[in-house]
Amino acid sequence: MIRTCFKLFVAAVAIVSVAHSAQARGQLTTKYKYYTVSGSSAASLHRNMTVPTGFFSSERVYANITMNASLKGAFVQGKRCRLKGFGINGKFVVRLPKLRPGTKLSPGLNRKFKSFAAYVRKHELTHRSIWTRCLRSAESRIRRLKIKSCSRFDAQAAKIITDEWAKCETRNALFDKREQKRLLRLPLVKAAFKPARRSKRVVRKTKSPRTGVGSRTSRSLGKYNE
Repeated sequence: MIRTCFKLFVAAVAIVSVAHSAQARGQLTTKYKYYTVSGSSAASLHRNMTVPTGFFSSERVYANITMNASLKGAFVQGKRCRLKGFGINGKFVVRLPKLRPGTKLSPGLNRKFKSFAAYVRKHELTHRSIWTRCLRSAESRIRRLKIKSCSRFDAQAAKIITDEWAKCETRNALFDKREQKRLLRLPLVKAAFKPARRSKRVVRKTKSPRTGVGSRTSRSLGKYNE
């Protein structure tokens, strides 16, 4: 999951003055935050990771990544407008689950949780890589602009950023779609939705319960995987 915060720089670049070279790149930083979960079974761990919390507002998610992008540089008007010290900075915040201190799990369940946590971390960092490529592509395209008027330069640069953002949204969505089946095959998720054992007598008299994978899980995964 990713949430972006990016202001198109209509006239914004002109008000930021820096002394770096014209080929300076924006800086990328990544900060990790964690929310704690507890439980004694795969089902309870999963349930505690997919309930709405203040940490994620009202969304059902396992983990997410947010990015705040900002611009640096200054317009220089001459015979042709150019950008001095231009770059796009990206601040990423990755939010991940971790076990609450004191939570005791069986060795097998502990391995399942660690495998799950490693997967969601890798997943969110893949989103970061996708967005990083878009940031760099936007920088490269904007640097290649050759326009006389700085106002026209500014407008064209804003269009480039909008275009790159649209491409990234599509790439992230495709990545999420590809990952759905893989996520459902993770040992912790499979164990969380494994039907409870029932006696033969009960099984003959009752229908097997729905696991919920097609409903509750798909909704939470849809919001998680972005």
